[in-house]
This record gives sequence, C-alpha cells and structure tokens, in this order.
Amino acid sequence: MASAAEGTCANPGGPVPSTIQTMATDILQMYKTKSAEEQAAIIQKHYRQDARFVDPLMDVGTPREVNLAFISLIKLFKSIDMEQKSLTWSTPPVALPSGVQPGDLLQVLLNNRQVYHTSLATIDLDVNTYLTIDPKTGLIVKHEDRWNNKGFRMPGFLKKPNGAFTSSIFKLIGWGRQVDKAGQGAKTGTQ
Repeated sequence: MASAAEGTCANPGGPVPSTIQTMATDILQMYKTKSAEEQAAIIQKHYRQDARFVDPLMDVGTPREVNLAFISLIKLFKSIDMEQKSLTWSTPPVALPSGVQPGDLLQVLLNNRQVYHTSLATIDLDVNTYLTIDPKTGLIVKHEDRWNNKGFRMPGFLKKPNGAFTSSIFKLIGWGRQVDKAGQGAKTGTQ
C-alpha cells in the first residue's frame, strides 16, 4: 500500500486521483490556517453552493455558514495541528444527502488527527472526514466530520438548530462581516 501523501491507497475506488489528494490537503489547511481569506478561498474552490457541513456539534448549509463554522477555529483556538492518516475513495457513498441517488456521487474518507490548542488545554481528536463529491463538478456537496474519540456529541435532531444558533451568535459578534470581507478578498484573489 502506498502512502496517502503520495496520493494513493489500497481501497475500493482504486488509486486516489491527484485532484482528490489536492482537495484533501486544502481541507486540512482550512482547519489550521489563521487566514479567513484562505479559508474563504478553499470553500469557494471546493464547495457547491448547497454544500452542508456536519460535525458532532452542528449541521450547517451554504458556503457562508460553512465559512462561519471554520472562522470560529481562528477565533477560538491558539493553533490547530492536522495530520492526514489515510485517504480512500469509493462510489457509492456511505451516507448520502437526502434526495441524492448513489450513482450521482462519490465519497472520500479522509482519516485525520486534529489537535486543538488553547492556552489552557489541548484537545486531540481522531476524525473520519467524509467528503461527498459531485463527480460532474468536482465540488463537495457534504462535508461530515465524525469524531472517533469518546467525547461530547450533540443529539442528531439538535445539530441543525445548534448550527443555526451558533451561526447567529457568530454573526452578532461580527464574524459574519469578517466572513463576507474574506469571501470578497478570496474572489478578487482568484480572478
């Protein structure tokens, strides 16, 4: 088995295409960057307009809300270390968004280690990141993080309300304006 860093893994989908490895590298960078503009550029490059982000605490839709979720990492953590452990891909996906047929999408499983540093503590997570991708556009329709460690998890039916509540709080404290400004800067930088 070749290493994930080389862009291949033994998996049902065959060797991992370099475009998938590039996407995985960008996604890991989105977690650890301290630049809102870099996060916005990654979201604009890889996420469809109706993309969802789901983790054990929230479920949000639209690239702006995804960007709000990730800008919180810049604000709440001193630093974040990310390590790609493995990368596999397959069709059909394991967990489909509602109304989508299995043959319409492919799924990437990015197993990774996320280490969050605050001034008081370090949080070390083993995470399976499922990226559900539209093969026609190459864009993510769903990004789901599943923590493999024991830890706090929001009951499923509360994830969407918590996502809406959290997004509202982030907007109230001004992070929404920062996301909008970063999005505009990312658009200008990519043109």
